[in-house]
Amino acid sequence: MAVVTGAARGLGRAYSERLAAEGACVVVADIDASAAHDEWRRVFAVNVEDTFLAIRAVVPVMRERGAGRIINVSSSTVWVSTPGLSCYVASKAAVIGLTRSLARELAPYGITINAISPGLTLTENALETLKDAVPIAIDLPAIKRSATPDDLVGTVAFLASDDSAFVTGQTLNVDSGQAMH
Repeated sequence: MAVVTGAARGLGRAYSERLAAEGACVVVADIDASAAHDEWRRVFAVNVEDTFLAIRAVVPVMRERGAGRIINVSSSTVWVSTPGLSCYVASKAAVIGLTRSLARELAPYGITINAISPGLTLTENALETLKDAVPIAIDLPAIKRSATPDDLVGTVAFLASDDSAFVTGQTLNVDSGQAMH
């Protein structure tokens, strides 16, 4: 079973579709972003608080089963200087910290937790809000094109599979070489 938050569109939808194609029973969730207050609180509520609440909701079932895979979504903006996005960058850095901290706490129960760090991905939302940044972002990484959701779903499928049973607390950059470290 897989629970995917932010699954109404974009990457969340692509992750859901791939996991379902791999045979997972997928539960999808999303929120009405217009219901949030100021930008800082809204971004942290969606990126950090909702991530934590989703983890808290699934961990008891995973502990009972003695196994589970949690995959959080950060952003390569954490690793590169991204002017004008400090709230977003800080929230995605918090996701990495949460992932690392919980890896040690959850490992004794057979639960792994990792994060992926995508680069600019051409989703409907990115095209709407970042259209001026797309040409600049394409010049940054080693592979000179923006990602599509199809470039990311394989990494999610791997981290959700038994093939990743010995991987926990890691952040995998799936950003075409934008952040090499």
